Amino acid sequence: MQATEPTDDLIGAAALAISAAVWASYRMEPTDAAALNLVMAEPGTSISRLSRALRLSHSATVRAADRLEGSGLVTRTPAGHGRTVALTCTERGQRLARQATARRRRVLNHAASGLTAAERQTLLSLLAAIVLKLAGDQDQIDHACRLCDQRRCLRRGCLLPA
Repeated sequence: MQATEPTDDLIGAAALAISAAVWASYRMEPTDAAALNLVMAEPGTSISRLSRALRLSHSATVRAADRLEGSGLVTRTPAGHGRTVALTCTERGQRLARQATARRRRVLNHAASGLTAAERQTLLSLLAAIVLKLAGDQDQIDHACRLCDQRRCLRRGCLLPA
């Protein structure tokens, strides 16, 4: 058995510390927070699309949509033929999603607050390389980015391929 390099442990510790701080900032169930964020980023998204990005079964995704709709955060409208629906954030859902994104941004800015501009740029490149190494396809990249402020990220030039 190969000894673990300090890098391995530190990457793992950083990932867990960041993850715990980010999820705590959302003040709602992780699945619901991610679903709301994705619907905010892609108004009119389908349950199938949401299911792939969340890596949940269709029925689990329907239950998440039910919770969000029951809380007045999203609406469903028929889309196309059959039982396909389009999910869209309500004004309340948009406000809550923007607030959650702002809290997430504050947590992440705090985490990197001691870094210089050059160190931040190096960190961005390294983190993009790690995500791409672990994400084998676009669905996995979408899953990794499920909490990202996608509109902001795409405007400034996301480092991950779309």
